Amino acid sequence: SSGRLRASITYTIDGDSVEVTSDVEYAKYQEYGTIYITGKHFMRDAMAHHLSEYIQLAKTILKG
Repeated sequence: SSGRLRASITYTIDGDSVEVTSDVEYAKYQEYGTIYITGKHFMRDAMAHHLSEYIQLAKTILKG
């Protein structure tokens, strides 16, 4: 594992939304899988792992 996929993950904040993306062409196959491989759900798992932090951040932002 070269770390290329991990290094490619970026985020953009636009007002009250955040978009997390990767420009590595195989990221979607790693996340969702194909007919030949099972998806690893690295983005979904990361979101779930940090969910409480995201909720707290949203509450802080919404309080103004």
